[in-house]
Parts: sequence; structure tokens; C-alpha cells
Amino acid sequence: MATTARRGASVKRQDVEAGDAAGHVVRDQVEELARAGARQMLLAALDEEVNAYLQRDRYQRQAVFAATATGPRPGG
Repeated sequence: MATTARRGASVKRQDVEAGDAAGHVVRDQVEELARAGARQMLLAALDEEVNAYLQRDRYQRQAVFAATATGPRPGG
């Protein structure tokens, strides 16, 4: 009887340990999937920003840098 109880406790403990290990694997996979999704979103946003920048005319791109080393341009 005592042997059966010990075996039962051992089996339960193994089940809990296996469940914990499986939970860690699932969490790792979910975290990896989330990181991959975030990486794809950042790359897409960066790609859009670069394309928008490159499609501007030359002077539209330089309007941000309207100042010179000695101060703002006359009339600007």
C-alpha cells in the first residue's frame, strides 16, 4: 500500500515537472513569435519611411536643413 502511494506521488510529480517543462517551451515559442512579429513590423515601418524619404524631391528633403553654419538663410 505504501509503495503504491509512493509510486502515485512520483507519477504526479513527474506529470507536474513535465507540465512545467512544456509550459516553458510554449512560453519560449510564444516569446520568439512575438519578437519575430515585432521585428517584421519595425522593418516594414522603416522601409516605408525610407521609401517616403527617397521619393521626395531634392529640395523637399533639404527643407529640414534650411540653416547654414553661420545661421539661417536670408529670407528663410
